[in-house]
Amino acid sequence: MSIQQTPTGSALREMEACQPIGILNLSGLVHLFRDEVALDQFVAAILQKVVINSVTILTRDDTAIATMKSAVSAREEFQLRIAARLAEDPSLLKTLKERAEDDKFVECGTFEVSDDMT
Repeated sequence: MSIQQTPTGSALREMEACQPIGILNLSGLVHLFRDEVALDQFVAAILQKVVINSVTILTRDDTAIATMKSAVSAREEFQLRIAARLAEDPSLLKTLKERAEDDKFVECGTFEVSDDMT
């Protein structure tokens, strides 16, 4: 992979701002490891490379597999995305407040996480 193929700077921020966020829970893939200790070692090796305020690219040789952000950076990005969405449509804040006050918040929304990300 050459550096020209990897989006950087504002191009990367534009791409991130409009794309959905997927979650891949590695606990669902424990069967791919010889045991849970091996999975824990794999996760620890990844976490050693993830740095706050940066994007880490996960590769296998010359193949880019994924990009990763630290939990702190991801949380801050989520907060900014939520704030931007509320600024874009302030009526959402009123709707959110109304639903939170009358327990519709839980009833009206769903959040599903696919283990296979398909």
